[in-house]
Amino acid sequence: MLYLLLQTSYVQTALVQYITQQVKASTGVTIQIGHVDFRPVKSLVLKEVLLKDFKNDTLLYCQDLRVKADSFNIVNKSFTIGEIVLNQADFNLWISRGEGSPTNIEMFLDSLQRVAPADTEGEGGEKQSGWLMGLKKVSLRDSRFTYREEEYEPVDYGVNWTDVECRDLNVDITDF
Repeated sequence: MLYLLLQTSYVQTALVQYITQQVKASTGVTIQIGHVDFRPVKSLVLKEVLLKDFKNDTLLYCQDLRVKADSFNIVNKSFTIGEIVLNQADFNLWISRGEGSPTNIEMFLDSLQRVAPADTEGEGGEKQSGWLMGLKKVSLRDSRFTYREEEYEPVDYGVNWTDVECRDLNVDITDF
């Protein structure tokens, strides 16, 4: 019965709204998702995904994000994602000047780490950690990547390493 409920658009949308509200409450980061298609233990398709950073700028906007499951083991508390495919994604990375200044993606990942469940102690005193997640491949299709430093330095000639934009990216990233 639960499986059938998870197949309905209403339940999928309500579940995603709940999760995105929890992430925003915990991290301060806004996530918006236009449409969800979830096939339990197989795949997840998200349309019109918007992730805003701490300055309320777009960190990631993706027309079509697909997550394909590879393996799931409840006994070992492990889950492996076979592939994440981002179609028509815009990824914006920025950094403030100064030694040790974090990028916007580092700030986002750090905020997620702060709200992740900590290790707990089992009945026999042994440590029980949270779930172990693996990732085999990330693919970018027809995507754009922008890197900008907060203090832009114009250059007359050559590559401006404080303002870089790559368009029409088709990349497969493996070997994590």
